[in-house]
Amino acid sequence: MSSFRRGGAALLVVAVALLNGGALVPGVAHARVLGTIDFGANYKDAGTTFTIVGAKKTFGPGERVAYVAHIPGGAGTKHMTVAFYQRSAGTLTLISKHPWNVTTITDTEFANRYTESNMADYGIVRPATYVMRFLNHGKLLAQGWFKRT
Repeated sequence: MSSFRRGGAALLVVAVALLNGGALVPGVAHARVLGTIDFGANYKDAGTTFTIVGAKKTFGPGERVAYVAHIPGGAGTKHMTVAFYQRSAGTLTLISKHPWNVTTITDTEFANRYTESNMADYGIVRPATYVMRFLNHGKLLAQGWFKRT
């Protein structure tokens, strides 16, 4: 079950960075990160915001992966895409992408927890560094990375 939160006010851009070591990323329109994704052992729902509990980027076998995605200004759509890539030697390889339905296009935070079997459903089955992205019709909304050992 995924979670979302309505944004009460416009957020400032958290980070603006070029992807993939400063190079443009093929196949992704507007290759600038407008939002971030934080990872950890769990997340807390404070009623108006989500926060990561036990922040970390490296997860061992059997560990649950939780995330909170922050999208300044809101999703801008009711139908986002969540994509997972494997990163190796500076190259990103798409592993899977899945639809994510949004209740309100102004929602600014999204949170979820994945078990090892959930991760396998997304193609994350071996030790590697993975990049997670939220996209709106190819436009990058948020990005973060984590490592499976």
